[in-house]
Amino acid sequence: MGNDLGLCAASLPVQHLDAEAEGASLPVGLQLMGAAGTDEALMAVVRAVEKVLGRPEPALVAASL
Repeated sequence: MGNDLGLCAASLPVQHLDAEAEGASLPVGLQLMGAAGTDEALMAVVRAVEKVLGRPEPALVAASL
């Protein structure tokens, strides 16, 4: 929706659902949006949020053969 309105946006990976279950897990993200032309300010907010939340472990992807 933000793209249609000309907003800038960034998506941070937050966690993976069922990360402890065997097989594939689903990624969960947090999307932050800012007004058009505020890319630098938005990225500063993104970096601050990432420091608080940390980075999730990579998802396990099950290969289907």
